[in-house]
Amino acid sequence: MNQVTISEPVTIAGVNVFNGRENHAVFYPAEDDTGIVYLVGDTRIPANLSNAFHYKKRGASCIALKTRENSAKAVKVEHMLSALRYGLGIDNLAIELSDGVCPRQNNSVSGIIKALSPLRKQGISEKRYLTVAGCLEDESRVYQGDPDRIEVRQGDGFTIDYTSYFPHKAIGRQRCVLDVTYSGYCKYIMMARGPVFLPFGSRFIIDRLGFMHGVNDDNALLVGSVDDEHFLNKEDCHFCGDEFVRHKILDTFGAIALLEYELKDTMFISKMTGHKFDLEALNKFKERGVFVGYRD
Repeated sequence: MNQVTISEPVTIAGVNVFNGRENHAVFYPAEDDTGIVYLVGDTRIPANLSNAFHYKKRGASCIALKTRENSAKAVKVEHMLSALRYGLGIDNLAIELSDGVCPRQNNSVSGIIKALSPLRKQGISEKRYLTVAGCLEDESRVYQGDPDRIEVRQGDGFTIDYTSYFPHKAIGRQRCVLDVTYSGYCKYIMMARGPVFLPFGSRFIIDRLGFMHGVNDDNALLVGSVDDEHFLNKEDCHFCGDEFVRHKILDTFGAIALLEYELKDTMFISKMTGHKFDLEALNKFKERGVFVGYRD
């Protein structure tokens, strides 16, 4: 397959997770070997590991991008990058953010995939991939924290094995193993919404006031008090209780997308990781020469 972009511009609307205001992103076609680039004001920010950092604001944790030359930031990019790279296989794109924050949409990233899928267009240059280097010491393949852990191995295709744990009756320990394909991503991952832990475990703010970061039953997995055995919008759960771990895989894809090329013949085994740890691990793996160009 050759590199992929889109045939024409398309706009995606949503809300800013930090203030609940409406915002949007405009996706533009890009030439081969451009990569994915965010446009914030007059600043171009390539979506790569060198520009990525962990960003926290008003209780929300995410991945943001910033160049050394400019203070402009593209914030909460992990979900969008996850969908573009591993749900659509898009290599080259320019994305203009209306307020510097990627929009939160209903049903996670499904809106992005449905809007861009019919517009996928191949270029003329060959698509590039990464894989795990063959001659590595075992310790080079593991990044260990407490209790976080990521291990990468050679494998067939591309597989993510993710184990999550959160001390809450509705979540607990969850594990999901996914052999990654574009169709598999769309079937098992793209609808997985991010969790929102409600103050005092109550729906009051959402039901009565309705302004908390633009949160609603469709764009978030609502988590109540630790004694609740189900999510507060359990009737709308897409994956019979393990939507939490599937969203963690969606997040992991977003971090991996910052390597700039898709992975082949690789297995990721992740346990209880978050955005900051994912970035630290990927940077460490990059320093160790874990990922190399893929050859048939």
